[in-house]
Formats: sequence, structure tokens, C-alpha cells
Amino acid sequence: MLARLNFTKAYGTKHSEIDREHQDIFAFVNELAAAIDKGRRSKCQKQLYKLAEKFKTHLHKEILHLQYSGYRDTGLHMRHHREIAEKMKNHCNNCQGDCDKTSANKCHEIITSIILDEIIDSDHHFIDHFQRRTAHEHDGPSPQMARQRNIQT
Repeated sequence: MLARLNFTKAYGTKHSEIDREHQDIFAFVNELAAAIDKGRRSKCQKQLYKLAEKFKTHLHKEILHLQYSGYRDTGLHMRHHREIAEKMKNHCNNCQGDCDKTSANKCHEIITSIILDEIIDSDHHFIDHFQRRTAHEHDGPSPQMARQRNIQT
């Protein structure tokens, strides 16, 4: 049985919306693991593309929140996001769909690594930024409101 991701406070960013999205991404990775464990590997490719799209949307929203809140290293974080999105895209393009169990397990390992790279190594750089702000200030506007304020990504 493949290991499942468990969202704990250690993964938290102190930003409620970003943390909710991280929890959703963890759940999606766990659904992928369950499909692999149940031998439903033919559905993996479809799930993988859905996860990639969900992840891409999350990365975009996260940048909007960082820009709105005045995070100084948004440009650096954005470049890291592009690298992670490229890794996810390349992995999706290499997926063979109905693969053997060993390949499916390796796929899960790679996806888990990409997700944890984003959450642990990348997002923890801005936790202090959100901790210094009040809950009202750091949650910021919705992405639609940020676009109205001409915040670009």
C-alpha cells in the first residue's frame, strides 16, 4: 500500500486559503494512491492531469496572495513555481496511462516529491511573512479582487 500524505500543522503556511488548497492537493494525491493500490492504474493518467491542473491553479492563486500582501520575494517564488509546474507537466507527458504497478508506484513517488517540494521547501519561505500580518491583512482579496487592483502574475 502506498503511503498517504497527511496534512499537519507543520505543513501550514498561516494563510487559511493557501492551507485549504494544500489540504485539497494532499487529498487528490491520496486519491491517486488509492487508485493505484486498487489496481485502477488506467485511471491514473486522467487523475494525474486533473492534479496538474489543480496544482497550476493553486500556484497562480498563491502568487496573487503573495503580491497583494507585499511579500518581497514574490518574483523568486514565482520562478520556483514555474520550475515546479514544468516538472509536473513533464511528468504528466511521460505518463503512459495503463502502466504496470512498479511504474505507477514510481509515478506516485515523483508526484509526492513534487508536491512536498512545493509545500515544504518553497512555501515555508513565506510563513514568517504571513505570521507578521494579522489574519485580516494576510488573507487578502480574492483572486478576482486582486485582478481588479491590477496585480499581475
